[in-house]
Amino acid sequence: MNHILAKNIYLYIFNSVSNELIEQCERTYHASQEKRTSTITTKMDLRMSRPGEGEYEPLADRPLFGEARPRDRMMNIMIIFVTTLLVLITSISAFIPWPSFLDIFFVFCIIIICISHLTLIVWYRQGDLDPKFKKLIYFNTFCIIMLCICANIFFHVK
Repeated sequence: MNHILAKNIYLYIFNSVSNELIEQCERTYHASQEKRTSTITTKMDLRMSRPGEGEYEPLADRPLFGEARPRDRMMNIMIIFVTTLLVLITSISAFIPWPSFLDIFFVFCIIIICISHLTLIVWYRQGDLDPKFKKLIYFNTFCIIMLCICANIFFHVK
């Protein structure tokens, strides 16, 4: 009975928080799209009106959010490696030695959180999110790592 009540409370909290996060991401996405469209139009108008230039210069050769430093790139690779390794270890350890419904549900929730996290990363790399969302991505990565540690402790200390 207590497990069912705890599960229902957890699902209610998880659904309400995820719905709020989705709504906030959608609002931010639409605002950035409007801002991006007006900026591109302004840049095109300015380039077309310069004397001596009659063509639009593509911006595809420029980096999206400034120059990427090798140190930042290495740090991102290490974070990706550690997070992926922990999620894989947690997913495997949920089924060893005797899987219970609660263990499998815990891993399922972690994987769902990882999917939303990967969606944020894809949007960030496409340029749909502002650079300030990089901090949110780091924070979500930290939360996923902590959830995996808690799950492994829960699985192995019974």
